[in-house]
Amino acid sequence: MNKMWIVSLLACAGLALANCGSGSAAGRPDAGEPDAGQPDGDAGDYDGQSLHPRWQVTADWPTGDTCDIVAEGQRLYTVNTCGLMIYDCSNPDAAVLMGRYSTPGLARRLAHDGELAAVSDGPDGIVLLDVAHPEKIEKIASLPVAGEARGVALGNGLLVAGSSSVPARLFDVSDPRYPLEMGALPGFAGVAAFYGDRVLTFGPLRSPDEPLDPCTLDTRKVLRVLDVDDPRSPLELGSIQYGRVGHNPACDGHAVVMPHAAWGLAVYGHHVYVVESESRLRHIDLSDPANPLEVGQVYVSAHWVRGLDVEAGRLLAHTSEGVQVFDLADPQEPELVDTIQLPAGHTVQNLAARRNKVVLSSHGDIHELYVLDTSDASKIALQGVADIAHPYIVQLAMDESRAYVLGFPGFMVFDLQDPARPQLDVVVEDLGDMRALAVDGNLALLAGRQRLVTLDLSEPKQPMLLGDLDVTEMDARHVAVDGGLGLVVAGSTSISLLTLDLRNAEQPALYGRIELSGVAPGQPRVTLSGNMAFVACGTGGLIMVDVGNPAEPVQVGDYQPWTGDFVSDVAINRGLAFVTAGSYVHVLDISDPAEPVLLEDIDTPGYATRVVSAGEKVVVGDSYDLALIAHVE
Repeated sequence: MNKMWIVSLLACAGLALANCGSGSAAGRPDAGEPDAGQPDGDAGDYDGQSLHPRWQVTADWPTGDTCDIVAEGQRLYTVNTCGLMIYDCSNPDAAVLMGRYSTPGLARRLAHDGELAAVSDGPDGIVLLDVAHPEKIEKIASLPVAGEARGVALGNGLLVAGSSSVPARLFDVSDPRYPLEMGALPGFAGVAAFYGDRVLTFGPLRSPDEPLDPCTLDTRKVLRVLDVDDPRSPLELGSIQYGRVGHNPACDGHAVVMPHAAWGLAVYGHHVYVVESESRLRHIDLSDPANPLEVGQVYVSAHWVRGLDVEAGRLLAHTSEGVQVFDLADPQEPELVDTIQLPAGHTVQNLAARRNKVVLSSHGDIHELYVLDTSDASKIALQGVADIAHPYIVQLAMDESRAYVLGFPGFMVFDLQDPARPQLDVVVEDLGDMRALAVDGNLALLAGRQRLVTLDLSEPKQPMLLGDLDVTEMDARHVAVDGGLGLVVAGSTSISLLTLDLRNAEQPALYGRIELSGVAPGQPRVTLSGNMAFVACGTGGLIMVDVGNPAEPVQVGDYQPWTGDFVSDVAINRGLAFVTAGSYVHVLDISDPAEPVLLEDIDTPGYATRVVSAGEKVVVGDSYDLALIAHVE
């Protein structure tokens, strides 16, 4: 396997992060046109009684961390929290996504044997997939697992299924349509692999259900070599143990790093490599299976290792710094020959949309702006990526041809006329500590602690400061602007909504202020539609405020999710409110804001935190992926 193919193979793994699955403004001065992403309309045809949902998730785009990779010839199989993806890497310059399958749970581990793939899917057990035709991956069966599924391995017509709470189980999958449980294996399998006609498992020595004194720290793990010639009576041939039982420093008030989970196991001949600590692989010789012998250690320059595989004499270690490639010409001394930088997993932090174009930024170490197209309701297409030098992005906004980024320490403008190649037009770094951003036409409103500013964007490459206003006791978290009206939602433990007169942007003035209930663990958010402000107030739920008279804003209604979760964001589309709370998007009829009516709930894979209106669709960012929600007639 040449180096160019390795680079292509690992670049494919990075692609797993980018492919998966499948208001009127009347009644106030100088009001602008309604946002194209928030069309007028009522909910007259939504009676809330239909047995069939009117809005459904029609596509997703993963933002979770790649957890496992398996190389088979020139194909690469990957899993992240979204599911399984298969790539053709035969052309080193153009890796091709062949197929994908979204699993219902949280995909973590992967095994592959011929035309059969097995995905360890967390609380949803083990999912068996037919991958004979990657363009049409089909589910064959599911195996329930007590607790959450952990390690998984395939070989010789057998499957090993690890669990978080019970010893690993062995199944006969010679006919994968009808898996037959053969019995329990000794010990727990955080990861597992086949070694010829034997099975290797690596996991905690102590049962997770076994009582443990809180001042005792048990870091023991064990690698077991198991004879499964008689699958109903597996025998342990040998084992090697790591870790110890000791005093927990946390009981003395000291910080303690909990033992690393078992995240990798790879076999090369009679050499076995296991991830035993955050940045160390144990090298074990199994020449004598009854007496596994550690013969060395491999250190990786990374914070963690998640996933190992061996292909054509190379050890691939998926790490926090990318995939490190070791040459195993001398298995006793693996030589680091390459490190391929891959995008790390990330959680959606900010979203902005205009018609069918969406931009997003993320938490974590990724300093990039993603440009996505949602014109096709069946998929979310990645159009372009721009590097952002700023270490932290606070908020995003966009118009028809540009994206606006507020971060520390400045304000950036990106040209999106060619979405495949977003271009940075300008960076403005002397605006102070700004925390909130909104754009309306050629006007930008930025707000921070006790200060807000307005910018003229008529010359995007040379934004001009228009106005500057000091506002006492204001800790701005989010803003909205439409025509001559601006809104600022401030505070997180004590939330208030401020109304601004922006008819003369050179002299912004405070109209009024209203105190709202609730505590927002993240940050409160506000959306303006017509004369109504919709404020996501965390524990206070969704609060509707009439700003028709901006000098005297009045709360007219509220909505508390039946789940008890705090409300994190809200978007308006077709006269409906889409409210994120916990793992749900609640769809509300707001034709009477004083009495919002719940029409339906849309479950998302993780915790829904951000929502924007994109044309006639809605885009939701949660802790695992980006979901496109469309109206289904």
